[in-house]
Amino acid sequence: MKKNPWDGAEHAKTYYAAVGELCSIWSFVERLYSHLASDMMSPSRKYHDIVFRHFGFVALQKFLEEYADATIKKEAHRKHIAYISKYADRCRINRNLVVHAAIDRIDKKSTATATLFADQKRPKKREFQIRLSDILRIRNQCETVAMLMLRAQGLSPRYQNTIRTLGKRRRVLLAKPALPRILGESPRKSRKPKPPPRPSRASRRKAAFS
Repeated sequence: MKKNPWDGAEHAKTYYAAVGELCSIWSFVERLYSHLASDMMSPSRKYHDIVFRHFGFVALQKFLEEYADATIKKEAHRKHIAYISKYADRCRINRNLVVHAAIDRIDKKSTATATLFADQKRPKKREFQIRLSDILRIRNQCETVAMLMLRAQGLSPRYQNTIRTLGKRRRVLLAKPALPRILGESPRKSRKPKPPPRPSRASRRKAAFS
């Protein structure tokens, strides 16, 4: 038995190296999220870390959204925190799909055939492919949400006076990149709006003589 199951397969090494980097970036995202929650509460982070290190990521998301709703006066700022939370949640889902899926095989293009087995969240198992480009995209989106969190620290109560002096730079602070697509889901086709119903012949005749 080989020491490492991917020994001798360069395309598999590339795939697992990409997964490892994604995990590393995600650990940074989780840490930044607890820092953002601490900044929202203010004043000293050293005490809040004692609390937040016991929070799972989803619990931390819910706390941050509810705390922002209760303490931030501007609606635009509250909505921005909620948007960051939604963006981060999609990153979390995609990261979990990559990390927790069972890999059946990896081809020479470093594309993995993955399986998610039935559990409390899904009644049937699901098979899909994970490409290196997917992992790179999810990794970059994790970096994006980390940047959004760093900017959002300026929305905490302690920095409210600073925000008033930003002027045009406030648009950068509140920028909203497009939400990540969930891995393995087909992009939704945009539905064309239905044309309004044609008026009846009687109503057209009535309009002509009115």
